[in-house]
Amino acid sequence: MKQILSILFSLLSVLVLSQNKTIEETHKEIYDISLKDYKSTEDEVGHYIQTDNVLMHYIAFGDSTHTPMIWIHGTGSSSWEMLSFRDSLEQMGLYVIAIDYYGHGQTPMPKVEKSIYHIADDIKFLMDDLSIEKTIIGGWSRGGVAASAFYDEYSESVLGLMLVDGGSANALVPRYQMNRDSLRAKYKEIHISEDVLLTYPTKYEAFCALVDTSYTESQSWILDGLKIGLNGEWGYTSDVWLAVANESTESMLAALESPMLAPLLASSSYLLNPLVVYRNLSVPLVIIDPVSENETWDNYTPENLKLKELQPDFVTHRIYEDTYHHAHFQRTEWFLKDLELLMKKIDKEK
Repeated sequence: MKQILSILFSLLSVLVLSQNKTIEETHKEIYDISLKDYKSTEDEVGHYIQTDNVLMHYIAFGDSTHTPMIWIHGTGSSSWEMLSFRDSLEQMGLYVIAIDYYGHGQTPMPKVEKSIYHIADDIKFLMDDLSIEKTIIGGWSRGGVAASAFYDEYSESVLGLMLVDGGSANALVPRYQMNRDSLRAKYKEIHISEDVLLTYPTKYEAFCALVDTSYTESQSWILDGLKIGLNGEWGYTSDVWLAVANESTESMLAALESPMLAPLLASSSYLLNPLVVYRNLSVPLVIIDPVSENETWDNYTPENLKLKELQPDFVTHRIYEDTYHHAHFQRTEWFLKDLELLMKKIDKEK
C-alpha cells in the first residue's frame, strides 16, 4: 500500500511540475508574440518628445498634411486607444496625434507633481515642434478635462473640440448632489483592482502577472502600459492612481470633500469649471454625453445642458442612450459620425 501511495505521489508531483512548466511556456509564448506586435506598432506610429515637464510618448498616423486632431485618453488608458479607430479616422482625412500623459502608456510619472494644465503645455510644446498652428482637440473622461484646459490656455490654437464624457461638466456637481453613503457605495463598486497597484522587479514578471493565458494571441496592450515607476519597479499605470486620488475608496472621498488638498493632477481636474472655460467659446464643440439606467454619480447631462444654453451657436450636445462611460468604444459608429459632424462645422466656420 505504501508503495502504491509513493508511486501516486510521484506521479502527482510530475503532473504538477508539468503543469507549471506549461504555464511558464505559455507565458513565454504570449510574451514573445506580444513583444513582436508591440515593436511593430511602435516602429510604425510611436514617437517621443522631451517637453518642459516629461519625456512624452505619443503616436501619430494619417497624412500629416491633413487636418490634425490631437487626442487625450482617459485615466488608465493610453494613446493606443485611438488605434481602434485608425482606418476610419484616416479615411475621414485626419492626421491623428494621440498622447500619453503622465504615468500612462510609455510616458513616465514626473517626480514633481503636475496638473492637467501641464498636460496642455505639453501638447502646445508638441504642436510647436511639429509646426502645427491649429488642431482639433479631443479627449475622453479626464482626457476631456485636459482638452478643456488646453482650450482655456491656448484657444487660438484650437479648430474645434470633441469631448467624450469629460471636460464639458464639472465632475464635483453630481457627486455633491449625492449623500455620502450612496457615494461611498458607488466608489466601492468602481474601486480599481489592487493588481493594478502592484509592481515587479522585471518587465517580464509584470507582464506574466497581467497576461490572460486562456488564449495565446498578442496582448501587446499590456506592454504598451508597462514601464518603470517612481519606486524603480515595473508596473501597469501603477503611479497613476495615487496621482488622481483613486487608489482607495477613502482617497476618492477625501479628494471630493477637499479637492484643494488632493494631489495636483486630481485637484486641477476637479476644480476646472467648463462654464467658465467656455464663456467666450468661438469654435465648434461636440459633447458626447452617455446616459444609462440608474446613473447618478456621473450624470453630467444637467451641466452639459447649461453649457449648451450658454453657447447655443457653438455647442452640439449629443446624448447617447443606454451607453456607459466608454462611449466611443461602445458606440463607435455614433462617435465617428459625430466627429464627421464636428469637421463639417469646422469647415463651415472657416
